[in-house]
Amino acid sequence: MEAPAVPFKSTRSGRTPTEAVEIEGVMRLEPGRVVLEYVVKRTEWGAQPLETVTSPIERIELPFAEIAGIDFKRGWLRAGAVRIRVRRLGRFGEITEPSETECSLRVERRHRLDARDFAGTTALALAEGHWRSLES
Repeated sequence: MEAPAVPFKSTRSGRTPTEAVEIEGVMRLEPGRVVLEYVVKRTEWGAQPLETVTSPIERIELPFAEIAGIDFKRGWLRAGAVRIRVRRLGRFGEITEPSETECSLRVERRHRLDARDFAGTTALALAEGHWRSLES
C-alpha cells in the first residue's frame, strides 16, 4: 500500500480577533497510522500586518484505531480537501479547535489526484485493519 505524501493547507481564527492562523504541511501514510507534519504561521493584524511568527515543525501521529473515517471532498472552485474524522477530542493539535473531531485539510488543484489516492488508500487500510480485528 503506497500512498503519496500530500501537501495541505488550513486556516482558522486565532486566539484574538486580530490574529490569523495559517497551517501548511504534508500528510502521509505510514504503517498503521496517518502522519501530519506542519508549521503554524500566526499573523497579528492591525492597520497592516504587524508580525508573522512561524512555529517549528510539529508532528501528529494518528493510529488507525483512533481514526473513525477519511475521505476526499472535491471542491467546486478549489481542488478539494481530505477530511479526517477521529474518535477522541483534541487529536489535531493546532490544526483545529480542541473540541473538534473532524479536520478538513485543503489541497491545491495540482495535488488533487494524489489527495484522492491518499484518502482512498488510507480508507482501504482502515477497512483491512478493521476486518482483521473482526477475524481474530
